[in-house]
Amino acid sequence: MGIDDTTTTILELKKVITKKNLILQLEKKCSSVNVIAQHFFSRLEPLTNKGFPSIFFINDKLMPIEDYVHKLIEVKNSAATVSNIKGTTTPRLVLSAL
Repeated sequence: MGIDDTTTTILELKKVITKKNLILQLEKKCSSVNVIAQHFFSRLEPLTNKGFPSIFFINDKLMPIEDYVHKLIEVKNSAATVSNIKGTTTPRLVLSAL
């Protein structure tokens, strides 16, 4: 075959195979995370259709969690005010008010 140094060639081949296996594992994990994210967004969509603020920022970037919590508190307070909810507002009360 014309290989001068078989030991080096075998070691390089093992490295390539190891890297390929790592890439396959990473692709499998990314696919799994993508399925979980799609499930989450499919459950979030009906809430945003009812008036909850979107979790996305400009250009499909996710909003920082602190900003999203602030927006949710604003929605909760405005829904409670409009619906004349007195006392503690629970997520179920806010959802029913929307």
